[in-house]
Amino acid sequence: MHQTLYRKYRPQTFSEVCGQDRITSVLRRQIADETYTHAYLFAGTRGTGKTSCAKIFAKAVNCEHPVDGEPCNECETCKAITEGRLLDVLEIDAASHNGVDDIRDLCEKVDFLPTQCKKRVYIIDEVHMLSPSAFNALLKTLEEPPAHVLFILATTEPGKVLETVRSRCQIFSFSRIETEEITKRVLYVAEQEGIKLPESGARLIARLSDGGMRDALSRLEKCVGYPDELTDSALEYIFELGSQELITSFAVSAARGDQAACFTLLDDLYRDLGNLKEVLQQILGAFRDMLLYAAKVPFETHAGRTDTLQARLKAQAETMSEGEILYQIGVLQDALMQFDRLSVNKKILAELAIVKLCYPDPSKGTLALEARVAALERRIASLSGGFSSSPEDPDPTPAEAGKKAPSADVPSKPKVAAPKQGKPEAKPAARTQADGETFESAINDALSKSDPSRRALYRILKFRRAGHVLHVYGPPYSIAMFTPRKDAFLAEAQKLDPELNAVELISGEAPANANGGSDTDLDSF
Repeated sequence: MHQTLYRKYRPQTFSEVCGQDRITSVLRRQIADETYTHAYLFAGTRGTGKTSCAKIFAKAVNCEHPVDGEPCNECETCKAITEGRLLDVLEIDAASHNGVDDIRDLCEKVDFLPTQCKKRVYIIDEVHMLSPSAFNALLKTLEEPPAHVLFILATTEPGKVLETVRSRCQIFSFSRIETEEITKRVLYVAEQEGIKLPESGARLIARLSDGGMRDALSRLEKCVGYPDELTDSALEYIFELGSQELITSFAVSAARGDQAACFTLLDDLYRDLGNLKEVLQQILGAFRDMLLYAAKVPFETHAGRTDTLQARLKAQAETMSEGEILYQIGVLQDALMQFDRLSVNKKILAELAIVKLCYPDPSKGTLALEARVAALERRIASLSGGFSSSPEDPDPTPAEAGKKAPSADVPSKPKVAAPKQGKPEAKPAARTQADGETFESAINDALSKSDPSRRALYRILKFRRAGHVLHVYGPPYSIAMFTPRKDAFLAEAQKLDPELNAVELISGEAPANANGGSDTDLDSF
């Protein structure tokens, strides 16, 4: 009968347990010195060696010829425990035996002496599944068991275990196993089973297993019998990862606000994977990588993405703020939560998420506002190439081009006579239409020289004057972007009209008549 790989290659000694040296060294020393206690709680994520260590512990304390705290695995007792035919070592699944009657029955039998061993060992797996009544029924026996009894409790959720139970146990927390440890073990098992797995494939399996050795060996078993070579693309197919190139392209397109591309890629990914929730989870993983790139912290990249795909994510992340990426992650997390709660067409939820990714709503919070502002800045920057007047850009601005090549239908503009020497002016004259530029255009051009990327922003804004105060009107996100430039704007405006002494920013449309009787659009200056 075929035996699954994770059972066939289950560790039989503490030295074979991968990635838990700090725990196994303590347990070995306690067994060698006979200083072990009567109750242990092994806590940790799935597949990290909790149950394996419990069985090794049971063999070691009952072994007829132990060696430095390790079981010999040669004596009859060790063989019987390994094969699961020794009645003195009982493994109880608390998920299916979680009632108070089950625990009472256990407590009534603990007084019986072991038949073949020194210690009767009770291994209670998934102990957090016991009911409150069952926990309370276990407390007294767990605190003062007979001398021949040893309890080993195992759980993936220690927070659900009663504090009164935890206080009666020695607690060992099993950590996730490192990727390198899992990779070595997978390669070893693959070699023993005759599976031609490349090292890159073993590393892929290790990363996908999320620190669990059992998950890694289960994935390796899916490769058994695959007729072709186990290339990276073949492993993507076997593990149903979907195309990482499509995932990466979707994340980059969403970050750039390319809604049309996102809808097309979503359809391709849906056909590829057939599970929209899995699609969104993998896209979320791509945005996670982008966030860590933006934060400039070292991390382990996704297993299935090549260096080229990671470089694309990194290049996109460098153009974005952390707040903008956090907004994108929040949209995807909300969509995934709705997948479980709402019984609607799942594709509609995914498509709504695309719209939110590409067009952030500023009213939904500061992260959405930051994402909207950042997206607008990038679009303005992409459009500013034709308006730049910097030395690096040889193309003139539209105003300068108009000066160099005036239309034949437009009459030449009168020149303004220079002031006579020796007669200082009382104040600089405000520019007018006769100067060839409006007041508004003059400010735009002046500010653009110091910040060319925001030239298009200034054209969105409208200006109205009320006495010595200049009112600036525009959409909320434009006003938010303009606020840091407020002082520079006032300084440039005062060069054109020294009577101005303040600037007031107002979110909304500019009124047709903002000065109580006359239109004060600065184009009239």
